[in-house]
Amino acid sequence: MTVRLETHDFRGSEEGEHLLIIGAVHGHERCGATAIRRVISELHSQQRIIPRGRVTFIPVCNPKAFEQGKRFIDRNLNRAMRPREDTQGVYEYDVMNALCPFLDKADILLDLHSFSGPGEAFIFVGPECSEEIQYARCLGARFLLNGFADLYSEDTVDADEGVGTTEYFRKSGGIAVTMECGQNDKETTDETAYQAIVNALDYLAYPDKRAKVPDHPLIKVVERIINTTGGKLARDWQNFDEVKKGDVIAISDEGKEILCPADGYLVMPDPNPAIGIEWGYLGKRKKTEL
Repeated sequence: MTVRLETHDFRGSEEGEHLLIIGAVHGHERCGATAIRRVISELHSQQRIIPRGRVTFIPVCNPKAFEQGKRFIDRNLNRAMRPREDTQGVYEYDVMNALCPFLDKADILLDLHSFSGPGEAFIFVGPECSEEIQYARCLGARFLLNGFADLYSEDTVDADEGVGTTEYFRKSGGIAVTMECGQNDKETTDETAYQAIVNALDYLAYPDKRAKVPDHPLIKVVERIINTTGGKLARDWQNFDEVKKGDVIAISDEGKEILCPADGYLVMPDPNPAIGIEWGYLGKRKKTEL
């Protein structure tokens, strides 16, 4: 099956990098598509211009899932990303064959997502790369996050499962981030995604201004806080709440307190994790030098 993706390409009058901006890798996360189409409209009407470099937009990376309002059709598109000769009847494998050539050709990637619960925007970055961190800090989110690959490296049966759009993109030497723009289907999330695109376009257009970025913290997840017996969160924890060693994160069904193992930040707290899944993660702020 051949999947054809909707793409839009714009070039500036000056030479520069090739920026790829994508949305709806997960079909129910619609903020990227909404924001991308808004910017495309501005470019077509010349409210906005691309002075330098090249920009390619793919508003919807998973068309069938987007139409049906689902995360995916047969499997998570953001896992085991690579082209395939035999797609085995898996729709997302056909999508990968359409998407990977675009990931192969660009220099910079912005992949726009959203999430189910409340919370502010944040950005996933890869292993510490000063240029990538600099790029991420210009996009508008207060927190940068990494460390998941190290945390799960011993548990991953198939290392390829950990390869999504950004990991695949970095193999070609590019810089790539995933931005989680806020809660699904919120106007504020759409606006955050739109502003991230505007900021990415400025990053492309004005390389001399790249050093002037805010010092948003980079948080590395260092420990999983796992639900082993059931229970509930001890309070209404929010993403990136500061925590101290000994803080009660959750209370088990037997009344046992699940304590924070060290000072840091509580990352991605989940009020209803299944047994064996994380209540959240402990994150530590890392010093970065640009």
